[in-house]
Amino acid sequence: MPSDFPVAIDQFARPLTLSAQDAAQAVSNLASAIEAVERILGTTTENIGGKRFHATATITSAAAATPVSLVLDASVPTGMKCYLQGFLMRVNGTTVWATTANVKIQDTNGTPVDFATVLVALLTNQARIGCEPKANLTLEDAFSLGTGGTASKGLSIVGDANGTGSDLVVSVWGIIR
Repeated sequence: MPSDFPVAIDQFARPLTLSAQDAAQAVSNLASAIEAVERILGTTTENIGGKRFHATATITSAAAATPVSLVLDASVPTGMKCYLQGFLMRVNGTTVWATTANVKIQDTNGTPVDFATVLVALLTNQARIGCEPKANLTLEDAFSLGTGGTASKGLSIVGDANGTGSDLVVSVWGIIR
């Protein structure tokens, strides 16, 4: 560091010292501020920020038509939704998928809300599919517009039919609120 630098760096390295009474007062003030914000907004800060999730599951082409759970329904409190913020799919091998036309990330409702639809043309040798727009990948409204899934329902991955091909490893992340 140049000697003519206006402030010595060690001036910033001093530890902050608070008395126990000052620390307790700071915590009390913060708690009061949080309570005030919750009263004004009519909800808790936990509901505003939500609960983050990250899940990884493997779907086999031979059982692609059987949904594989990514987020369990029990993990989504009543009245809350899963909001998918990103995903990554990876074909774990060299065998190209066949027979199955598409694979979807969707919620677990009886009439599911789709988040993303991947056409089998993308599921090639060692392919990696992320959530950036591209041919043969449809980012549905629940993902692209951030509308979320069905209230109180989790997430799963499922193909439209059983087929052949290397395993597909799917990771998702997002927020429940």
